Amino acid sequence: GSNTTMIDEGLAKSMNCQTLKRGVAREINYVDRKVETKSDKVLVTVRRGRNLHTLSAWTVKELAKRTGVVDWSVQKKHFDHLKDIPFPALPSPATIGILIGTDHNDFFSCSKVVESPKANQPRATLTPLGWTCTGPSAPGTAKFSASLFE
Repeated sequence: GSNTTMIDEGLAKSMNCQTLKRGVAREINYVDRKVETKSDKVLVTVRRGRNLHTLSAWTVKELAKRTGVVDWSVQKKHFDHLKDIPFPALPSPATIGILIGTDHNDFFSCSKVVESPKANQPRATLTPLGWTCTGPSAPGTAKFSASLFE
C-alpha cells in the first residue's frame, strides 16, 4: 500500500547503500495519522537468481518494526492449491527490511497466479522477485497478510 519504496535505515547502513540525498523532510501517511520525518534517498540492489535490480528507496527508522511476517513455506500446508509453490523458509527472526512501492511498478507484474476455487483463500502470484502470497494465512480466518519471498 505504499507509493514510495522504503528500506529500514539500519539495513541500508549495513548494506552500505549509496546515498543520493540526505536528510530530506518527508511526510508519511499512515492509516490513522501523518508523521513528519527526515529520510535519506538511497540506492539498493536486490537479487533474484542471476538478475540484479537497483532501486531507489527512502530510509525509515525501524521500518515495519511491529509488523508480523507470514512464513508461507509453512502456512501453505493448510491450502491444497499452494502445496506446490516453492516458497523458501524464512530466517529467524523474520523481519521486513524493504517495502517496494508503486514507484517501482515493474515489480508488481505477474507471470503466474495460483488461486483456489474456494472463496476467502490466499492467492499466490509469481512476480519478477519471486512468489508473493496475499489473503488469509490460516483457514477460516478473516486475518489477511501479504509477504514477498525470493
